[in-house]
Amino acid sequence: MPNLTPRNALFVEGILNIEEGIAPPGEYLDLLTSIIDLIGNNPDRTKRLTEERRSAERVDMMELMAPFNAAERRRIARNLHTIQMTDGCTVGCPWCGAEAKRKVDKAFSFDSFTEFMRRYGKLLPQRVYLFGDSDPFDWISEDGRNDYLHLADLFLENAKNRYLYTSTAVPQGSELAVFRLLLFYHQRVMEKLENDQEIDMGFRFSQTKNNRGRIDKIMQALRNFGVSDEFLRRMIEIVDRDPDEDNGVKGDIKNVGYFIKHQNADERIRDMVTIFTRDGLAFSPPSIKRISRQAIMIGGIGSESLEAVTPENSVGLRRIKIVPGQLEIPNRLWVHDYAWALGRKGNTFFKMLPKHSYHVYREGKLVGVKVVESVRRDALSFALAISNLQVLSDLFLSPEVRERRMPKRKIRFIIRAIREKFVPEFEGRRQSCLQLFPEEPDEQAKRVALSLIGKIEKWLANIDTHLGINTKDFYNPDVGT
Repeated sequence: MPNLTPRNALFVEGILNIEEGIAPPGEYLDLLTSIIDLIGNNPDRTKRLTEERRSAERVDMMELMAPFNAAERRRIARNLHTIQMTDGCTVGCPWCGAEAKRKVDKAFSFDSFTEFMRRYGKLLPQRVYLFGDSDPFDWISEDGRNDYLHLADLFLENAKNRYLYTSTAVPQGSELAVFRLLLFYHQRVMEKLENDQEIDMGFRFSQTKNNRGRIDKIMQALRNFGVSDEFLRRMIEIVDRDPDEDNGVKGDIKNVGYFIKHQNADERIRDMVTIFTRDGLAFSPPSIKRISRQAIMIGGIGSESLEAVTPENSVGLRRIKIVPGQLEIPNRLWVHDYAWALGRKGNTFFKMLPKHSYHVYREGKLVGVKVVESVRRDALSFALAISNLQVLSDLFLSPEVRERRMPKRKIRFIIRAIREKFVPEFEGRRQSCLQLFPEEPDEQAKRVALSLIGKIEKWLANIDTHLGINTKDFYNPDVGT
């Protein structure tokens, strides 16, 4: 099996060496067929792609950490939300930013990742991704003996009680590696459930018309290896760029202008208008990218804060490289906390996404908080707000939904909150955003912000008729309380 990585070859060899009688002949044939399908009918191409990933220039994570003092290194670890193992991605999903490179040039070395996790794994936040502008299965160690499964295993071993979420578009040639990871995922989840422990992994396929066949083969192979349809349906999410009503996909992503929409997802993410989900620190191999026609060095260790996606900022991030002695670390936030108007942990209202805010450290000591004004940040905040208001419209317009979701007294609370909390906050944010326009070079960001401001103003102006609420008592916060 010269065209397989050593680890994949060992896995296939184990399947081939299953003793006769352990598996019924029909099931054994299904197992072999699954493996053959995953290997594919073009082993030379698989070998070439594997060699490309193995030959990526290796970057030592610990060398990038070395210039920072001990206190700074600990602070970096506590605020990381992404460890991007490769510079670049071989897939190129249409909803990922145009900045994302279509080839893997650099990758963190396996030894340095092992050392990083050994030293700092216990300091990491609750949820960390091992990918960013990349696909996790593009990473293969220099000798080909380790792949993403080993990164996941190392992470879970060293970052106790942390949650590892994986999303992949299945790079060509990685099918068997993805399959092995999912077998590991299945076994771990079942053990956690059996022992009444919290599940510490999540998985998603990013599906397109180009990789649907590869994903289908992986799912069928999992069935042949005894993974239940219920597990596949409940524990493996599929988001689809080119949805087909008959293929049973769980999620759906469509491009809408420069935003994306998750049409069939739950309220938290249905109308998300950003690709990334959190403010925090990202750690990736350093590289040079062309952004707005300028060559800019990015990567290493840097701050990332969410903004609206525009042609000038196609990934929707404000990025700042941090340097020893001078750290600017974003206030950690999860965008879904600002994109779910109803039902989360009993909360029944929402706040606007705050402005960019950074804790500033000098020589490891906190010296202040820095707030950065940004039209793109304001635009994202307006986009999340109108999404939440539309969710409330759906609630108010449907008596059935109203009765099912909450009692009338809670709806009165929401109306009061809109008037007393949201309206003043929105007015202040609108004014400060418009004051930034003369100095803002991103024309698309200004157009998006104005459009969203108009939608919110229209919603507020038409609250009586738009929401279909005709009962005077319904508006009186003192009635029925």
